[in-house]
Amino acid sequence: MFLNKSLIVFVALTVASVPAFAGRGGGRSSGGSRSSGGSRSSYSPSRSSYTPSRSSYSPSRSSYTPSRSTPSRPSYTPSRPSTPNRGTYTPNRGGTVNRGGNYNRGGTVNRGGNYNRGGTVNRGGNYNRGGTVNRGGNYNRGGRGYTQRSYVRGGNTYVQRTYVRGGNTYVRNYNTYSWGGRGYYSYSPFYHYNSWYYGYCYRPWYTPVFWSWGWANDPWYGYYGYYYRPYPTYAAPAYWLTDFVIADLLAERYAANAAANAAYAQANANAAATPISDEVKEQIKIQVEAEVKAHQDQRPVQIDTVVTDTRHIFAVTEELNVTTTADNAPCSLTEGDLIRLANPVAQGDASATMTVVTAKKGSCAAGALVTISVRDLTNFQNEFSARVEKGMEKMKTDMPDGSKPQQ
Repeated sequence: MFLNKSLIVFVALTVASVPAFAGRGGGRSSGGSRSSGGSRSSYSPSRSSYTPSRSSYSPSRSSYTPSRSTPSRPSYTPSRPSTPNRGTYTPNRGGTVNRGGNYNRGGTVNRGGNYNRGGTVNRGGNYNRGGTVNRGGNYNRGGRGYTQRSYVRGGNTYVQRTYVRGGNTYVRNYNTYSWGGRGYYSYSPFYHYNSWYYGYCYRPWYTPVFWSWGWANDPWYGYYGYYYRPYPTYAAPAYWLTDFVIADLLAERYAANAAANAAYAQANANAAATPISDEVKEQIKIQVEAEVKAHQDQRPVQIDTVVTDTRHIFAVTEELNVTTTADNAPCSLTEGDLIRLANPVAQGDASATMTVVTAKKGSCAAGALVTISVRDLTNFQNEFSARVEKGMEKMKTDMPDGSKPQQ
């Protein structure tokens, strides 16, 4: 007991002798002693707010735009001679102009053009594969004029003629060949078809086709009604093509002479005429089939292959003034008149004796013998070939349902 009291006195004296210490971290304030209530005063060390001074710095970037001036380009105008050099211009004695050797107008060639359902290959237009082109002269006969040029393709020489008649322009291409020491032309087809279509053209139809031509009320048909009548029905396409060729020639003849037709009809009202018979049309039909076959074989019909056959009929395709061999009387043959050989033509002959088979009013009388040049016969044959081809092209679309060509 005594010991405990001594210890308490010792501790009290010791505490009283200890000085007040500065508080940790800046010392306790006088208020840091416990109050009689035991509460602690709030203490917050004083920390001055420090924000380092950072001067606003923005580097000076002067606005810079590089100078890009448009470079000066000197004005340039190519020197062109005032007159293009086209070579030496020398017209020859035949009226043909050759402009200094090989001359190419940049003509268009379409070989293997549009194959439609009729199988057409367009081989027409301006043929020129960079060959020699010779600008030919002009020709005018009986109001039927054309211009002509020749060209070389694949080592062969061809002729292209541009015809103008009755306000219409059309083009024909021809192969050149020689027979009997003379040069001739044969028609070069404008189209070529697939083989099945050629077979269609000369095979008969299963049943006859009734066909109404659109020109039944046309003036030309009434004008030439005494001379030509179409078939009432058609047993095969070749018969249809026969009527097409004859009608096409007569319609063109009428259109080309429309102004003179009325006066001509009045002057020849009582003239004799020999119409086209069925027997004559049958021979034309046979020739149409031969044309189709030659067309299929791409074999031009040359004059030497037909002038030895006295059955062959030539359809006149341009007006000719001739004389009869019996009495040397003048007479005329016009488009649509039909003639045939009186005798075969020998190689080298320049003319042939022809028999008039059918004739319109005002033409040479049927049965008359007349002399016609082989060149004119060549023109007739070439135009016949072209008309058959024209009819083949039309037949592809004009046939009635059930008779149209189908592959």
